[in-house]
Amino acid sequence: MGGGTIIPAWLGLLIGGPMMLIVAGHLIALQSDAGPSSRRRIRQVNGALMLLLIPLLTAGFALINHQTHPGQWVLVWLAAMFLLAFVVFFAVLDALNTVRIRRAARERARARLRVAREELARRSRERQYDHTEASEADA
Repeated sequence: MGGGTIIPAWLGLLIGGPMMLIVAGHLIALQSDAGPSSRRRIRQVNGALMLLLIPLLTAGFALINHQTHPGQWVLVWLAAMFLLAFVVFFAVLDALNTVRIRRAARERARARLRVAREELARRSRERQYDHTEASEADA
């Protein structure tokens, strides 16, 4: 233990710093994502929440001494758990949105397939009709 903290400060910062960079990089990459805008918006909100959550977790685990500053430590952890609940909520929302997007794409594909089958059946009937007329003309 780091003298009243859950992990040493150097370890917390070693984990928290790169995590912030990864999340920030992900947010930057989302700006050029060609996917559905609803997915991008949900993920941007979730990424912003994570950028707020990571420093709180780092402080709660490694920077605030729960023995000397118990009130501050509890407030940080309450805020972190509150934000974590929202991160989980938006992750579930993202999953449900993905299901909705996939379902809509599948319905569009089925509609295109139905139109293609109808067109193929129409052409097949026309071809049979043309062959029937040609056979009758030969007879």
